[in-house]
Amino acid sequence: MIGNSADKTQFDISCVSDLAGFAGLRLEWDLLHNECENASVFMTWAWHHTWWSVFKDENELSILCVRANGKLVALMPLYRRKLQWPRVDSVMFIGTGEGEADEVASEYLDVLVTPEHAQNAVPMLFNWLDEQCGDLSFEFQQLLQDSILFKALEQNRNDWILEQKNTGFRYRLDLEKETDDIPMVQSRIKRVKRSLRAVERDGGMQQTSVFDIPHINNVLEDVSELSDQRQQHAGRANSAFASARFNQFHHRVLPLLFQLEGADVRHFFLNDELCAALYCFYDKSSCHYYQSGFVQSMANRYMPLTVAHLMEIERNRAAGRRYYDFMRGDAQSYKSEFNCETTPMVNIVRFPSQGYRRIHETFTIGRQRVVKELRRVGVARRR
Repeated sequence: MIGNSADKTQFDISCVSDLAGFAGLRLEWDLLHNECENASVFMTWAWHHTWWSVFKDENELSILCVRANGKLVALMPLYRRKLQWPRVDSVMFIGTGEGEADEVASEYLDVLVTPEHAQNAVPMLFNWLDEQCGDLSFEFQQLLQDSILFKALEQNRNDWILEQKNTGFRYRLDLEKETDDIPMVQSRIKRVKRSLRAVERDGGMQQTSVFDIPHINNVLEDVSELSDQRQQHAGRANSAFASARFNQFHHRVLPLLFQLEGADVRHFFLNDELCAALYCFYDKSSCHYYQSGFVQSMANRYMPLTVAHLMEIERNRAAGRRYYDFMRGDAQSYKSEFNCETTPMVNIVRFPSQGYRRIHETFTIGRQRVVKELRRVGVARRR
């Protein structure tokens, strides 16, 4: 226990390592989430608990909790990922580390901490990791460069052996700044206007929402089917919905978030024919566009996915949300066709020693060579 003599605050840190403790955190976690400015839907108890129920395998739970005078003021949801020799086990955020084919894209993960307690709580979390997991590697994936964790690592952990890898950008549209009906780059506006006129001439596009929990299985199947069409037309393998575990995760998490008004699947119809679907998540200020699909045969005339985005952008602007978040994308992405602000995203690995860092680099190079050879002989990886 650590005391702050200035205001008599008593801090203590504990670790939740079992399922009963995880379930018992729900109320405290939700209350803390509501107090944190950096909290996204991907940092809710519902998202993390569902992920753990699907992907825990043989790994070990380690949810770090800091309390001030008994109240939960900081939380770092971690687990110990079991790895094969010669790699040592790795400490990771819950929500990350699943296989590529199963990846659910838990992005913007961070330390959940109330602003007034960050100065005391974050160093306590780092010290616990040093003392309890000093011989392990740490992997923090898909961090925003303006996240609490990223800034704290830069400012306070010069003693850690860190490696940083850029993984793309968050593409986010600021709905207060971008008030145009078509908030896109100039080179695309003429083409989009032509499609919008075609939509209006042919009856206009209507949209619907999930209306009850029993309806959820059907709408996810629609997104899966349309997403497969989109991926196959692009010459790729099936979409993420080809993964049984990916599907299991979403069939569990969507009802939980839907009840909290944190998720929806928007369907878009032209003359009663389904032409596009958007699977979105919502939090205090943002709509996060997560998955989508559209009828490929309508693409040239109607641009159904672009029109669906424009309609959803306007709906969220009217609802008072600040951002329409396209989430992570590469430097060359269709998301750059919108007038998005971009924030770099990174993976950070902390190595327990320079020797292990060399082993990690050797393993990574070997894996890259295998992937390159598989591509050469025509075995593609799903994206």
